[in-house]
Amino acid sequence: MIEEVKNNLPDENFIAEMEHLYNKEASEYFLNASLTMPFSQGYAVFKRDNIGYVFGSFTLPSEIDDLNNLSLGYANALQLRNISVHEFGHSFVNPVVDKVGDSIINNKEFLFEPIKKKMSEQAYSKWKYTLYEHFVRAGEIFIAKQLNDEITAQKLSQDYIENREFIYLRQIIPAMEEWYNNKYFTQTYPDFVKETIENLKLEK
Repeated sequence: MIEEVKNNLPDENFIAEMEHLYNKEASEYFLNASLTMPFSQGYAVFKRDNIGYVFGSFTLPSEIDDLNNLSLGYANALQLRNISVHEFGHSFVNPVVDKVGDSIINNKEFLFEPIKKKMSEQAYSKWKYTLYEHFVRAGEIFIAKQLNDEITAQKLSQDYIENREFIYLRQIIPAMEEWYNNKYFTQTYPDFVKETIENLKLEK
């Protein structure tokens, strides 16, 4: 397992893009591969300036009988990059959303109703949890574009919006691009998040 992960570590340029987007750095990033984590799942772990995540295999093991030729499902550099951007992203995004203020978040809770069933099926049972996920996933798509990986950006966008119903990405991603390209040096990321939540509206 460790060998598969080490041999498929992604180029570190995504970290620079991620830190620039959120205008924040970590002193260390770490990955904890797990043989017992359910297939294709992961969760963020962070303490002070050290952030990381625990994750399971990306695909089901295909070779487990030959100990000299094991294939356990961790050998995928693109998936490692995508899950890293996602799980590291929670360490940057969640505290920002938490500071927005309950009054603003609660004022927009009616937006949860159209997606409540689909979100709950994915273990996101509260409006604030879905806001975490929306902004983290917006960051994933945005960073893929910054890395000139339009194919991944399009695949993520289609999967998240069409298949998993993170429908407010249609509003958040254009707002993020507008902020990043025109307001980055005059408006902080936390202020962008607050303003974007305040401006969210029902999808037609």
